[in-house]
Amino acid sequence: MWKYTPLGNTSLPNNVGGQGRKTSITHFSTKRNTNEHIPPARGRKPLPLGEVSAQQTERASPVIQRHRAAISSAFVRARLSLCLRFHISGLALSGAPRQLPRRGSLGKTRNTITNSNRDIRPCFCISWGIFCGMGAADMTQQSGRIWVMGGRPLNGTAAIPAAKNSVLPLLAAALLCRGQVRLRAVPRLSDVKCSLGLLRGAGCAAYWQGADIVVAGMPSNSTLPGETAAQMRASILFCAPLLARLGRAETSLPGGCNIGARPIDLHLEGLARMGAKELDAGAGKLVLAAPGGLHGADITLRFPSVGATETLLLAAVCARGTTVLRGAAREPEISDLAEFLNRCGGRIEGAGTSTLRIEGRRGLSGCDFSPLPDRIFASTLACAAAAAGGRVELTGCPPALYAPVLEILEQMGCTVERGADRAEVARFGRLYGAGRVFTGVYPGLATDAAPLLAAAMLCAEGESSIEDVIFERRFGCAEGFERLGGRVKRSGRVLSVGPLPESGLHGATLTAPDLRGGAALVVAALSAQGKSFVEETRHIDRGYAGLWEVLASLGGRIGREMPPPDAAVKKIPSKKQIYLAFGAKR
Repeated sequence: MWKYTPLGNTSLPNNVGGQGRKTSITHFSTKRNTNEHIPPARGRKPLPLGEVSAQQTERASPVIQRHRAAISSAFVRARLSLCLRFHISGLALSGAPRQLPRRGSLGKTRNTITNSNRDIRPCFCISWGIFCGMGAADMTQQSGRIWVMGGRPLNGTAAIPAAKNSVLPLLAAALLCRGQVRLRAVPRLSDVKCSLGLLRGAGCAAYWQGADIVVAGMPSNSTLPGETAAQMRASILFCAPLLARLGRAETSLPGGCNIGARPIDLHLEGLARMGAKELDAGAGKLVLAAPGGLHGADITLRFPSVGATETLLLAAVCARGTTVLRGAAREPEISDLAEFLNRCGGRIEGAGTSTLRIEGRRGLSGCDFSPLPDRIFASTLACAAAAAGGRVELTGCPPALYAPVLEILEQMGCTVERGADRAEVARFGRLYGAGRVFTGVYPGLATDAAPLLAAAMLCAEGESSIEDVIFERRFGCAEGFERLGGRVKRSGRVLSVGPLPESGLHGATLTAPDLRGGAALVVAALSAQGKSFVEETRHIDRGYAGLWEVLASLGGRIGREMPPPDAAVKKIPSKKQIYLAFGAKR
């Protein structure tokens, strides 16, 4: 029997939040674009809403002309009609709140548009609820399926992106900052898209600028969009900053992967100690209020929950007085959040230990920040190299962050070479069983890495078993392993694996049960003979940006099939879209 025991305390590198070069930021004006709807002159035929005459096009600035060409006229008419019908003041495309002009100001605004290209930016109104609902709906659209032709080893180098589990708390922390926040090199994940929708719903400007995310403005709305909040677990993190800033937070109960019970009682108990009260809001709703503001407290967690630690850290950094948090989680993502808050003016001591001391500050400034590299993404590629064979170099992520995975793969017969921020995993011979493996809190084996290691264990000649002590339904991928021909048996929290059948694994059609389980099925399919399909890839998109592209760059035969667009939606050619946006050429 083999059980992973940490070799010692591991510390984070000091350069994980390094500065990058400064980039100029486009400031979006909140003035009204009078070309949205200008009353026609006497004797002229009025134009349909969303269309612009040739004379108005000539008067408009080049910025406005380029912007009109990028927007479909049909989309403009649909969204504008909703806003005008219900007289709702919404958001501009930048996500910044704006107001309708006062009566009699159209002429003045028209001159502003004609004479200045700096102070005005084209925009149109949609209600914030519609806007966030659109973002949430995009995530639930058809996501296609990943196909894998297994039996081919992986070789090459892969750079590890920023960690989803670090980016999401950092976006929530941006609600506390009075200045602008820039997160650098953020992967385009569906959970990140959801978080941007929550920020916009709260009244902040949140948008992409290249590979970076920029967040500006203070929250003005305490109610988070319910449909968006219900789609991911991390939405609970946005409640603490809203409580600190507005004294109230209202949202739907958080969603996420179906991997077992994920109560938020530790979050609520800690917030109650700091002065928050839970109001009766009905089933599926969560309403918190702190009329007198949040204050410091001495809190002890019954379990070192990562989410509860992050929630209470966000609540305490702007609360009155000092908060001492005992039994806190020690994960690298906690240290990353604390470093970000300290860079913004907070005062947090003890990050990376089980006791945090937070002195509240009245306000935080913004900063530029590079999130921590994704140790689970690195673990995924390491397990893929073990399952498929070959040699893969992982750069940009210190091996200490996912040391348990590397040590278990070494135990199974892989060769691992470590550097300061790189690791090389190679497997050219047999894989052996790992015995019994347990997950645990950091610095133990991460629960998110358990299904990925199980996928590598499918290819071992000996027997292995892995137990997740955090979530009782972590191994929803077991059914997919069986369809591939693997010998697996699930009993409660324990998954028994192996040995590899003499005929090996074979291709099959699989369904991703959750985020990490879906990635584990892709890893297992790389070692199977024949073609496999992994459906419900929307789960994988929550935590991996272009996983199949990364594996294909390493030599894997893998791709993604997207379903054809809805036949009911007529696709308009790009030239026709430009014609619709500009009107007839003169």
